[in-house]
Amino acid sequence: VSLLLGDFPDLPNAPANDGILATYMELRAQAIRDPEFREKFTETAEGFSAQLTGLIEDGVRQGVFADVDPERSAKFLLTIADGIILKNTTRNDDPLPLLRDAIDQYIEHEILADDAA
Repeated sequence: VSLLLGDFPDLPNAPANDGILATYMELRAQAIRDPEFREKFTETAEGFSAQLTGLIEDGVRQGVFADVDPERSAKFLLTIADGIILKNTTRNDDPLPLLRDAIDQYIEHEILADDAA
């Protein structure tokens, strides 16, 4: 999720963060009319969702996370991340800090177990 929120590792010769997100959005826009792009983005989204669902399931089992619906929580967080990418790549201001705070609050109040917050 950090990568989706713009926390890219510093790599030599890597493109600028805004360039990575812009390219992602340009490719994603092609999925509107291109079934092959749509299928690939669907497949990728399902993979991310399955990974995050698994992490949340593990956290619930270990008592780190509250007894939440892991799949629902994962899909919600990934949808929020998609929205952040859209806003971050199509606006002149920087909504990321406010949105990151909102995600942090959601995780703290809805996902983390009471004694883990």
